[in-house]
Amino acid sequence: MGVVVTIQEKCQTCYSCIRNCPAKAIKVEDGQAVIVDDRCISCGNCVRVCAQKAKKIDNRDMDSVRVYLKTQTTVAMLAPSFPAAFPGIEAGEMVSALIKLGFSSVEEVAIGVKLTVPEYKDYLSKHPGTVISSYCPAVVGLIERHYPNLIPMLAPIDSAVMATAKYVRRKNKYAQVVFIGPCVAKKEESRSDKRNLVNAVLTFRELKCMFEEHDIKLEPKKDVVKEAGQVLPRIFPVSGGLLKNLGLEGEIIPELSIIEGKDDCVEVIQNLSQGKIAPGFLDILFCKGCVDGPEIDTDIDLFSRKELVLQYSHKLRPKLSEKLPSLDLSREFIDRSVILPFPTEKEIKEILKHTYKTTPEDELNCGSCGYETCREKAIAVYQGLAETDMCLPYLLAKSRGEIEYYRDRLNLPKASRYILDTIIGESPIIVNLKKVTEKAAVGNSTVLLQGESGVGKEIVAQAIHNISSRSKKPFVAINCAALPELLLESELFGYEEGAFTGARKGGKPGKFELANGGTLLLDEIGDLPLTMQAKLLRVLQEREFERVGGTRVIKFDVRVIAATNKDLRRLISEGKFRIDLFYRLNVLPLYVPPLRERNQDIPLLIGYFVEKISREKNVSPKVFSEETMELLLKYSWPGNVRELENIIERAQFLAEGNVVRPDTLPPHIQALGRDPSAIELKPMKDTVREVERQLIVEAIQRTKNNKVMAAKLLGITRVTLYQKLKKYGLAQSE
Repeated sequence: MGVVVTIQEKCQTCYSCIRNCPAKAIKVEDGQAVIVDDRCISCGNCVRVCAQKAKKIDNRDMDSVRVYLKTQTTVAMLAPSFPAAFPGIEAGEMVSALIKLGFSSVEEVAIGVKLTVPEYKDYLSKHPGTVISSYCPAVVGLIERHYPNLIPMLAPIDSAVMATAKYVRRKNKYAQVVFIGPCVAKKEESRSDKRNLVNAVLTFRELKCMFEEHDIKLEPKKDVVKEAGQVLPRIFPVSGGLLKNLGLEGEIIPELSIIEGKDDCVEVIQNLSQGKIAPGFLDILFCKGCVDGPEIDTDIDLFSRKELVLQYSHKLRPKLSEKLPSLDLSREFIDRSVILPFPTEKEIKEILKHTYKTTPEDELNCGSCGYETCREKAIAVYQGLAETDMCLPYLLAKSRGEIEYYRDRLNLPKASRYILDTIIGESPIIVNLKKVTEKAAVGNSTVLLQGESGVGKEIVAQAIHNISSRSKKPFVAINCAALPELLLESELFGYEEGAFTGARKGGKPGKFELANGGTLLLDEIGDLPLTMQAKLLRVLQEREFERVGGTRVIKFDVRVIAATNKDLRRLISEGKFRIDLFYRLNVLPLYVPPLRERNQDIPLLIGYFVEKISREKNVSPKVFSEETMELLLKYSWPGNVRELENIIERAQFLAEGNVVRPDTLPPHIQALGRDPSAIELKPMKDTVREVERQLIVEAIQRTKNNKVMAAKLLGITRVTLYQKLKKYGLAQSE
């Protein structure tokens, strides 16, 4: 695992991380922007720019430090930029806080600056060519991984952190050494260093978290007293700090030697790699000085941070004025580059064609994909770093084409809600269902939809109809379980006048007649009585029927879609379903998965239902808290999507304010967030009674005491509702 990791469920593919990555170390895979570890230089820039917080710093070092502090002698190495992260905190107070946290002692990294400055002076005097300072690990990583031809120009001298670590180990060989600073790349430097000089790296943000864990509070001082003199190693975090320590301001032109900031850094290294420039010495930092490190974690502006560090440089400490030991501060660099394949001009053009770019004028170079030019993105596609459809103009053009296509075919605005996009979800199993649904819509074969209750089988059936060539003809649905056998036959096939007592004058057409030319959905086909199964089989085979009480043969042209939540093969073995009817229906079988098998689609469904309910019920949409979302993701959803929609509607009405919190969820879902050992165990019968009573009360309240609507909402008959009202002492609600 690299230093920077992606939280994939949070990634919204805005491509901001690609746009701002200097090493192009982001790979888009299945619509998710993930870090490519062997290209990443751990600069932390993607963490800074990700608005969705989908990129984060791996914090395993925090766990290591917690163990060190409890079990071993641990020395903290404090970066001289700490005044910028902890404004108004004196060095003595910071040291006291670190000792209280558990560190045995604290050393300033300014010691490492003082140790390495003589080494730099000596090296520069012997090497008149271009020399690149090797203090910044992000710069070193950029060169090692992407510009290895510049490795000979890197000063083969330890960074200030590693030099300080050698100084600490000289004093205590077996101590655990922890660097504390604003730099993310220092984590990578310490982990990849085979000498194991630094055991862990804490960023200032992580240190503040640990202070909070131990309830250590730092009190900032308003007035800072500036002492005489200046300790030069402490000004290293600001731009030009190294030049000042080397005393080269008079010999070197600062404007050509001091390089800071991501963009300038990358540009200079690129030009240097291409031989366009040949400077003498480069004091180069990837950030705008260490006071601008990605984990500096402060709200104050950059110039105020610099001022704080400069003030700190006037605070004298004896250790920086004493003589330091002579240490071997040499280091080596490794070519870590991974060569990616590069496409030919012909291959680039072929990739561009896929997004409707056939001429130079088609290449808008809008940058919405994260790449500066369309060609650069095409190269990334070839190298496996990008996906072809990561192109906003292409997607817009494609969407316009699809809208026109369906508008022409459907010729009815409301019908558009039943196309494939209404099958909400992006999980692999739903993506596959959409593909199969689209294929099933092409022909006229019978479709058998199987899946649990509430999964959305009717939505799939409607999508098949609306994509098919029958889309302008009727879509008729009938629930085979909702009607008794005598009524079911007349509903399916219709009846003639006088067919039975109460028959309508002039007769009535059945569902097969009403759906002629279109599609008929036979829902809950598994509940069809055996006698009706035989009649239905004959009708499907002969493609003709007679009305109840009639003698005229009526031919029909209807595509039949059957749906069931039952295992038809088991019903066949039990003698409850005809095998010949099963094979007549099971021409194109489609499985609609339960919600628990596509858990990752729950956030999408919640967003869809929130928008739908707020629009239909004219209520303000609510935001679901992280804790609430975690509970909803933990729940198994036996009622599937239908149950989820009901829960979302309940939450929309019960939530206080704009945030849906766990207390608005039903008790059985709230219980998922409790400690199992703390749950009061009751007989299951009593628990079921409590939940059932609460649901009835809520249904009565929501429908304003309308018993018919309440029964419908609960999925029970009105008679059953009255019985339960009496059972639970709620009859007074009538």
